[in-house]
Amino acid sequence: MKLCHPLFYLLLIVSIAGCAHSSVIRQANYDFKKIQRVALMKFPDFPGVPGSGEVVTSLFEQSLLTAGYQIVERRHIESVLKESYLGSTGAIDSSNALEIGKLLNANALILGSITTYTPEKRGVNWVDIVDEKQTPITHIESQQELRPYTIQSSTSNPPQHAERWVTVEKQVVIGYTKDRKVSKAPQYYSLEAEVGFAARMVDAQTGEILWVASSSEEGLNIQVATQLLSNRLVKSIIKVQKKALARLNH
Repeated sequence: MKLCHPLFYLLLIVSIAGCAHSSVIRQANYDFKKIQRVALMKFPDFPGVPGSGEVVTSLFEQSLLTAGYQIVERRHIESVLKESYLGSTGAIDSSNALEIGKLLNANALILGSITTYTPEKRGVNWVDIVDEKQTPITHIESQQELRPYTIQSSTSNPPQHAERWVTVEKQVVIGYTKDRKVSKAPQYYSLEAEVGFAARMVDAQTGEILWVASSSEEGLNIQVATQLLSNRLVKSIIKVQKKALARLNH
């Protein structure tokens, strides 16, 4: 079986969308028009997360179908693999792509692995709300104040003005009392899910790796993150394939 050397034959193209990076490496001079029928192999489960492989494979398959790929029905793939020794060994990689491609009548295989699989997390933390109030402490003090007064004359003379000391009571603040209350309040938080995977397409006739793609994405939940990632990665793959075809036509 003839395998290409990735460092010699592959061309690295990186496309960036927002904060997410999609890395797609493809063969520089491959005619992708030869790829008509593709077999997408099921992604192995992420360690410790049963069923994760099925989720990623299904959503990646939807993106490939939307992009125009002709995909071998996965139940047919499972049935064919069970009937062959490959179904029992699980050894599915580029080294046996020729045999698998022939069994499935496919031009190419897509193999992948999940690199990140973190479900969304929502919860609540209870935080202390402190309410402090100060109440003034007062008492009554007697003070002497000099105040003006008027002396009325019994004659026709005008009234006279004078001052005298009077006792005045005033409320005076001598301190404060503090009232401190602590209550609990909920603080809700939400962490987005994150999914990452790497995939590669293998020519089922030659065993050559045609492209390798990898990226990761965040979303409200696993399904949303995986769908966003699949769509973006497939768009990047289609883009570099079109560039490869345009290059061959010139």
